[in-house]
Amino acid sequence: MSPLDLIPIMAPGVFLHGRSPTYLGFTHRGLFLELDNQPELHALLASLMKSGADREVRASVEKASPSRSASSASSASSASSASSSRPSTNLALSALAETFAVSSDALLKFLRPLIAEGFIYLQIPLEEEYRTASVKSESLSSRIKSEESISGWRSPGFGREEILNRANFSILIFGKNRLALTIYSLLLASGFSHCKIISRDRGIQLARDTRTTPLSARRPSKRVEPSDIYGLTMRNSDIGRDIHDVMQDIRKSSSLLYFDNLSIPHTPDFIISAESTAPELSQRWISEAIAHIAITDLEESFIEVGPLVIPGATPCLHCVGLARTRDNPIYRDIELLRSLEKPREIPAGLVALISGAIVLEVAEFAATGNSSLVGSTARYDARNPSELLRQYWNKSEECGCTEKVIAR
Repeated sequence: MSPLDLIPIMAPGVFLHGRSPTYLGFTHRGLFLELDNQPELHALLASLMKSGADREVRASVEKASPSRSASSASSASSASSASSSRPSTNLALSALAETFAVSSDALLKFLRPLIAEGFIYLQIPLEEEYRTASVKSESLSSRIKSEESISGWRSPGFGREEILNRANFSILIFGKNRLALTIYSLLLASGFSHCKIISRDRGIQLARDTRTTPLSARRPSKRVEPSDIYGLTMRNSDIGRDIHDVMQDIRKSSSLLYFDNLSIPHTPDFIISAESTAPELSQRWISEAIAHIAITDLEESFIEVGPLVIPGATPCLHCVGLARTRDNPIYRDIELLRSLEKPREIPAGLVALISGAIVLEVAEFAATGNSSLVGSTARYDARNPSELLRQYWNKSEECGCTEKVIAR
């Protein structure tokens, strides 16, 4: 595909201000552009601003600004009127060059420094993305823009491609508590279509069974109880319904990229354990080289997230357990006793905080193969949610987790 076939998109949050010179950027960084003799380029930038996802926010802020001078107001007004007759839809570079009477070479030369600064990025045409993703959604373009607000900065020019690629990143969630259900819903809303949730007991049974045990095998159903209602994924009207039916409704209503006849591979790309992790589970994930992250049960007012384990490369859950046993000789005994008790349910506010953080970490890992939780844990305190206790861990020579990894 030629660069002239790509669509220039103004990055989220970028402002265009003034005429002589023209400022393009943010409050903390930007570029001053001398466009006095190039009104067509100023009109082109104004058109890109008009077609931006958050143009209404920018317009309301500029209109309400008491410090704007009369000349600035006049410049903004003239830029607005100049662009009002221009197309506000997203056009490819070749079409923009023709529309604004600019040569293709001059347009590319003008945009290069703006692209280098991340103020503008180039996007493949939407029709091409539909063919690539095979997504049945007429509202994909509008729904995907909120996700692009972050992915566009992480992958300049490929933010939308990053989101579409999430549909092929399979995730298995262990646990059917409030936290697991909220993570499930947020992952779907973020574009992770190949996502499945199973109970911890079901996961332990799978770990003990042979590799041929089907993941989709249906287990005895569970009914939604009043204690399951917490203001996020479950509603009062769901009480008494089969949990499988409720989860299917969540998948249909939450999915950014919805696929019919979804199937999850037996060996997923990533695993999230939303309850205390049984040793046999973590050992199997290590042996099958599946990246995973663990979330502890609620203890006092704390929940600990991490580490994110990359088998064979980073400290595993057993490495962390060995380190804690050195600090507290009865650590393993306490963990065994805790595993025999039914875990306490998590308050709704803490569920929202942790599930949001987990989904952002997973999105970072899926895009880059890295995360701030690789080799570290973060402890969340419901009584002091703004402060995290971060701990970093090393691989233990006593563990031997590197030798346990087998080829996938």
